[in-house]
Amino acid sequence: MLDIHFASIKDIEYIQKVDATNKTRLEKKINLKEILIMTDKEEYIWYLKFSYFWDKIPFMDLVVIEENHRSKWYWSQMIGYREDRMQKEWYKYVMTSTEAWRTAQHFYRKLWYKDIWSLLFSRFVAGEPDQELFLMKTFE
Repeated sequence: MLDIHFASIKDIEYIQKVDATNKTRLEKKINLKEILIMTDKEEYIWYLKFSYFWDKIPFMDLVVIEENHRSKWYWSQMIGYREDRMQKEWYKYVMTSTEAWRTAQHFYRKLWYKDIWSLLFSRFVAGEPDQELFLMKTFE
């Protein structure tokens, strides 16, 4: 049975496998309820870490979907769950970002996220500049 819940300290071993953030910072994020986990019968499926851009706008920092679940419908369910929570807390916007070469940008656009800006970093991958796209969704 699918379960979406805020991470607890019992999830820390899994979280450290998928997130390079140091343990002390992860524990703070757990206490602030800024990490969501999706499981199915004790199997981890999804990991979503968020924060607040300018301390005002909910921002998805990191999304990890376990490889054997990537082609399933979990994307929209987990993002929808988070968006519903943010609307209930009276937020008017949510944001995320993704590297320009990743296919996630197309998924976010299907969920009505709009491109708002991009950053071009000086580091290079395979001779190409690395670009981060920022997307925002407005709740009506």
